[in-house]
Amino acid sequence: MYLVAGEGQTERAVAVPFTDPMEANRWLEVIGRRDIPLYLTSIIIQDLGDESVASLLREDEDLERSEFDGNMERQFRPYLDRLVQENEEEDRELTEEELNQLEYEMKLLEYEEALQKRRSAFRGTGLLAWLIFPVQFAIGFWLTRQAELGNADPEQRLYPILLVALSAILFFFLVKWMRWLQIIMFSLVTFISFMFLDFSEIETDPSYQMSSMLLAIAMLSLPVVGLFYLGIRYIRKGRDARNLPPMPGPYQPLPDKDKVGIQSGDHLST
Repeated sequence: MYLVAGEGQTERAVAVPFTDPMEANRWLEVIGRRDIPLYLTSIIIQDLGDESVASLLREDEDLERSEFDGNMERQFRPYLDRLVQENEEEDRELTEEELNQLEYEMKLLEYEEALQKRRSAFRGTGLLAWLIFPVQFAIGFWLTRQAELGNADPEQRLYPILLVALSAILFFFLVKWMRWLQIIMFSLVTFISFMFLDFSEIETDPSYQMSSMLLAIAMLSLPVVGLFYLGIRYIRKGRDARNLPPMPGPYQPLPDKDKVGIQSGDHLST
């Protein structure tokens, strides 16, 4: 029996050992007359000199309020048996059925995590699709340089339009999976990259005109890029469906061994 007494902020625990249950019952009867709360505990204290003994007893996860009814065994023995049974259930090995169910739940969790990743437009873009932007910038740089050298008409819209259109088509074909946010991503990254093409601040300079043309087309490309997105999504829907993470089938419990096989009353005939 552990007695915990406190005064102010300090508490002290005292252990009273018993070898005779009847003697322990007499102590509990006296304590019960004083309206002192009684608890059942699973903790066995080895060192009563430790100052944390009182707090350890109070923080016992198996602590259970008890009322003395004349014999401590009537409450303590079922309490102890229940703790032993709970420990045995925690330590026992899982059955084949429980292992199969646990494996199925893990597969469901992995499937949900894979679907969650598919909702990310950035993860779905992939390295190959991102490489479109440096190639697009390099071609835009080349067009601006050609306009500066007089080899390209800076007011000609065909080449800038083809550059943005072909880049968008390749981009959506190369992404790992398609998400609508990639429409905005493509137009925004294209516009930002073309901002670094301007070689001159003079509006009549061919390089300025060409870079302005590329910026204007990038800024106005959002609706057309959206149409490309819808068309390519329809074209590659079969590929995207095949690349979806496999969904686990419905859980199939193991058949009852008692119901499998030939019953004793059955007869075989040839």
